[in-house]
Amino acid sequence: METEKPKRKPWVVVLLCTIPLWLLVSGGFGIWGYFRAQKAEQKKESARFATVVSASSLADDFRKLAVIIGPRSPGIEDGKGLTRAASWIEGLLGPSNTGYKVQAEQVSEAGGWPILRIDLQGSEDTAAPLWILSPYDAPADAEALADASSAVVATIAAAQAIAGEKPSRPVRFLFLPSGKNGAIERAAEKMIRSEAAPLAVLCIGPMRKGELLSVAADDSNPALLSLGALGSVGPSAPVEATWVSSLSQGKLPVAFIGSKPQLQEGSPLPEPELMAASTGRLVELIRRLIARK
Repeated sequence: METEKPKRKPWVVVLLCTIPLWLLVSGGFGIWGYFRAQKAEQKKESARFATVVSASSLADDFRKLAVIIGPRSPGIEDGKGLTRAASWIEGLLGPSNTGYKVQAEQVSEAGGWPILRIDLQGSEDTAAPLWILSPYDAPADAEALADASSAVVATIAAAQAIAGEKPSRPVRFLFLPSGKNGAIERAAEKMIRSEAAPLAVLCIGPMRKGELLSVAADDSNPALLSLGALGSVGPSAPVEATWVSSLSQGKLPVAFIGSKPQLQEGSPLPEPELMAASTGRLVELIRRLIARK
């Protein structure tokens, strides 16, 4: 004789169905809350770095360089843009504005356009200097012109941000014009090698498309060792950045630095805010490097 199976009480059935559903829903809310909090923290961090430099000043400088001065090449209006850009950089960073002494180093085969050099002395003169380089030439192509201009503007903002500081090591900024047959790169390399072996040579690339930094360098380069959460290791310098590869071949500790393009489309942040956030991170990276023992 078969024994009759006990029937489950209705509340037990409801409970057995509800618990997995509740776990699924609560788990989903937990994941959603985690990513929301992480996104809020990233937004807060980006806003913090954006305050290191002025987004409105960056936007104004970008407009002056990319729009008013425009393309900067020896083949465009006999290099009128290069001449105006050199004068603009010198005036902006010179004694009457930022307070630097801007040296104009003439280079043969450069068509009369100088390498602009700015020195910030460190408290330890024998410490390995940090070099920061940015070309001020730019083609007529709108995208390339904007990229090149963002690099110059970010470098200027970094120089302005640390102007009143007393770093432990010397900091050297070089703004490079157009040249023939690698003449500018050789001149820059000669300047770098004329002093103590450099800590790092930061070559600044496009800085307008994202908040985080993207750094391409040798694994032992201090720029990577000091990067932390400021950005990530990116691809090598773009093919068109031949000036970077020329310096790299000279066995210098070169790091190519740009901004990492935003992954999401339709970012709510306008371009000046993105550029301010990435430039603020560049300033922080420079500060970490000049504080290294």
